Amino acid sequence: MANEIANEVKVEKLFDEVAIAIASQDLGVTKIQDQLVDMLGLKTEEKTNKIVRAGRLRERLGGGRGKNILIILDDVWEDIELETIGILSASDDSRLKILLTSCFEDVCSNMEA
Repeated sequence: MANEIANEVKVEKLFDEVAIAIASQDLGVTKIQDQLVDMLGLKTEEKTNKIVRAGRLRERLGGGRGKNILIILDDVWEDIELETIGILSASDDSRLKILLTSCFEDVCSNMEA
């Protein structure tokens, strides 16, 4: 379903950019970062260090170059600290929106989603 939403958002041009990462049960910051780095077209050499990737993602998403960006985190099984991934809070930048999908209501509640 998240992929369908991403495709529809792209077709309707509701956001300038859309990036999707599938968290799944084996959640890992590096895995999520890799997916977002690829979707946002960041250079691959920046994938080597989790902290560097988080900084580059933060810069890319926050700097946004005036773009509206939708980040989709699909199939989240446990709480994620978005800052450790490099995702700013949507309240920090009104051009950034975050869509979270999870089968677990407590995950959404804990993440204030």
